[in-house]
Amino acid sequence: MKNILALKSKIVSWSKENSIVFLPMTIGTFLYTFLIAKVGYGNEYYAAAVKSMMQNFKNFFFASFDPGGFVTVDKPPLGFWIQTLSCLLFGYSGISLLLPQIIAAVLSILLVYIIVKNHFGKMSAFFASLFLSTTPIYTAIARNNTIDMLMILSCILAIYFALKAIEKSSFKHFLISVFIIGLGFNIKMLQAWIVAPGIFLAYLLFTDKRLLKRFSHLVLAGVIFLVSSLWWCIVVDLTPAEKRPYMGSSQTNSALELALSYNGIQRFLPSGGSFSTIINSIFGKNSSQSTGFSSTFGPRFSFAQNINPMGAREGGEPGILRLFNQNMAGQISWVLVLAIIAFLALIIMSLAVRKKNKMLGAFTTIWGTWFLLLFVYFSFTRGLFHIYYLATIAPSVSVFAGVGLGALFDKLNESKTWIKLLALIPFVLTAAYQVYNVYRYQDSNKYWYLFAIGFAVTALIALAMIFLKNLKVLKFIAISLMAISLSIMPFYWSLTCSLYQGNAVIPSAGNPINRTSAFVMGPGLRQNFGTFDERTFDQRNNYLPRDFGFNPPSNSNSDMQPPVLPDSNSFAYNNRQRRDLNNFSPRGFGESSLASDELTQYLLKNNTGEKFILAVIRATEAAPIIIKTGKAVMAMGGFSGNDPILTVEKLKKMIKNGEVKFFQIGGIGRFRGGLGFNEASNDIYSWILENGELVNSTYNIYMVDKSKIK
Repeated sequence: MKNILALKSKIVSWSKENSIVFLPMTIGTFLYTFLIAKVGYGNEYYAAAVKSMMQNFKNFFFASFDPGGFVTVDKPPLGFWIQTLSCLLFGYSGISLLLPQIIAAVLSILLVYIIVKNHFGKMSAFFASLFLSTTPIYTAIARNNTIDMLMILSCILAIYFALKAIEKSSFKHFLISVFIIGLGFNIKMLQAWIVAPGIFLAYLLFTDKRLLKRFSHLVLAGVIFLVSSLWWCIVVDLTPAEKRPYMGSSQTNSALELALSYNGIQRFLPSGGSFSTIINSIFGKNSSQSTGFSSTFGPRFSFAQNINPMGAREGGEPGILRLFNQNMAGQISWVLVLAIIAFLALIIMSLAVRKKNKMLGAFTTIWGTWFLLLFVYFSFTRGLFHIYYLATIAPSVSVFAGVGLGALFDKLNESKTWIKLLALIPFVLTAAYQVYNVYRYQDSNKYWYLFAIGFAVTALIALAMIFLKNLKVLKFIAISLMAISLSIMPFYWSLTCSLYQGNAVIPSAGNPINRTSAFVMGPGLRQNFGTFDERTFDQRNNYLPRDFGFNPPSNSNSDMQPPVLPDSNSFAYNNRQRRDLNNFSPRGFGESSLASDELTQYLLKNNTGEKFILAVIRATEAAPIIIKTGKAVMAMGGFSGNDPILTVEKLKKMIKNGEVKFFQIGGIGRFRGGLGFNEASNDIYSWILENGELVNSTYNIYMVDKSKIK
């Protein structure tokens, strides 16, 4: 009892002393929860997986996408375990799915405050947490059921324990740190390892132990690091394939391949992970040169490339200024100039006082490595990445920007005028960049002069303080206006995540009506608040379908022409598209509205005990049906339709055993087919069309009678 009372007293005392942190936490909570019901189930691919994982332990452990345990999602399970537990506790709903990410986002703000306060004081910590809470892409991820926010929390927590380990020369804290990185790996795989190089390097350079002992600690920690990261992958790969779901988005049914290839090397390589692609990249050839093509089914990509080849286009052309281009700037770069200047300054300071202040060096090494590695990756990669991946760099940008503005606050107490004037330069440059950023986006450029005036007034108040001999009231007003002025536009961009219903598959901030998306609106990618590309809409203001080159053959046409999809041109379909224009309808590949009551009732009514009520090409087409019915739907090709899960013989055996009889070939949405197809897939779809009977033309449902299987 005494311990509980003592802990309560400490918490109350800490809260009073650090009450300033509750402002950014409150701002963040508001941004992450305001009108949250509009998000619905978020990314339906992952929402369906959670519903499946709730049904039995096997689905739960392996992170099965479907209730039938046919194929897994394309990520490790820990993040979805947390979401599943949330749904088991509060009931399956969109809010229950989103709650873990919202909590993780708010806790990350608090952790950033604690970490920065321990090394740079309250003001720097407050600014860092404020900038993080209002980072637009961070808000977009906090309001989505992708598991990135849980991974980000694990990275920040690992940094907290790593700094404690170096400060106290505690090997125990270091082991906790690397173990947490392993937990992060089991949330989002290799992305979580981004903090590992800085943590290992900082421990090696700054721990107060003999060099040999440091190396021995690093070796043992490395073992813990690998075991905590890879244990689930190893267990999965050692489990016989017939006793578990197929490992989704892998080409060899391997969790290790999923981690190291699909969620690893392929994120760095243009259009794929094959050796031919690497060689073409080295010699400067266009990645499309290594792309195969099927005259029947459209583009096909080389082995192990099983990813969306459009990914890098979201970020624009690679280069050192990529994070400042119009695609990315509104998401992440509002205080990036300040962060870069502060980062460079900390490097210089760390080198100058390395022996006197080891914690400054450790702090700069850990956060700086995280920042630098991601800055280089996002600037130069030609591999697959989506705009929302930028959320992973948000904590390091916010930390350095907060430290930079906090340093300015401290320097305003200096006696020398030239030091104060020099300290104002980072703020002036950041303010100038923000004015430019406001000016170049169409929805906000008419207000650029107001921001220019506001920043100018703030700078003048700061100058007045400098030349009026440190009036305390002016200092308070100046630094408050600086923090507020630098946060206005990030806050507004973050708020757009509540005001508009964005794409749940590729979440981002900003007004989605004035941007295009690689998945929804075609290849023109002037992102967020940019010029509207009218070519992506038809005369009735409807979204134009995206053509990926695959339209399955109808069984009445030997030339393999696409089947007629009457619902896509129906009044109801067009009316829905027009209505959703105001709220940016794309919630995912397989929108819930497409899993109509008519379709689900047909499937349930005509199911005669089959394990799977329907088989579709991709998981994203199955997801809304799973969410609506809770029944097993087979995604024959996994997430994107490319996974080599089935053969014709295996499918015939499943049909003969009464596991499945209905097949939807072609889909009814704007996406028809996978992003690339192998020969096995071609054979399967052709066999279904040749041996099946079209029983529902509205939804392109074919039935294969098991009595006809030889």
